[in-house]
Amino acid sequence: MGERTVRAVRDGEDRRRFVRQLLDDLRALERMIEGEQFERGFKRIGAEQEIFLVDEAMRPAPAVLEILRVLDDSRFTTELGLFQIELNADPLPCGGDSLSRLQAFLDESLGRLRAAASSM
Repeated sequence: MGERTVRAVRDGEDRRRFVRQLLDDLRALERMIEGEQFERGFKRIGAEQEIFLVDEAMRPAPAVLEILRVLDDSRFTTELGLFQIELNADPLPCGGDSLSRLQAFLDESLGRLRAAASSM
């Protein structure tokens, strides 16, 4: 699976391309499940945060690409819309202080995102 760029869906061909890419991703997941490529016996915790960027009037703010350049952190990535950003936390072993560590990571990361977004 290659890197995909975010752009507007403009016509039926864009929708068909999107659906084909989605089906490719589902087939890849199916192969992973059938091939038992998922870890067993080890419990982890992680998080994926979907974040919507809005302007002062609470309208979608299509600034994801600029914000990603400022953040320069691969754990932040694009989503379907140019006003959506995704934050992926690294998986942690489940237990002990894992929830506190996950919360600290999310707080710090969202703080950096807020700072980057407020500068635009």
